Amino acid sequence: MTNTSFDVVQKLNVATFWINQIYPLLQIIFGTFGNIFNIIIFTRRSLRNNPCSLYFIFGSINNCFAVDIALLARYLASTWNLDPSATNNVL
Repeated sequence: MTNTSFDVVQKLNVATFWINQIYPLLQIIFGTFGNIFNIIIFTRRSLRNNPCSLYFIFGSINNCFAVDIALLARYLASTWNLDPSATNNVL
C-alpha cells in the first residue's frame, strides 16, 4: 500500500469515528424533540378525536421509547464502552 492510500484510509477512519460519535447523539436529541412536538400538536382538542391523530400520538410515544432506550443503549455501548445489557436483566 502506498503512502497516499494509507493517508486516505487513515482520514476515512477518523471521519468514520467522528460521524459515529456525533450522528447518534444528534439523532437522539432531535428524535426526542420531534416526538414530543408531535405529541403536543396531535393532543390538541381539535385533533384528538381523529383516528389518524391517535395513531400518530401512540406512534410518537412508541418511538420515544425506541429512541431513548434502544438507540441510547447502542450509543453508550459503541462510544463509551458501557454495556447496559451486561448489568440490567431487562435489556
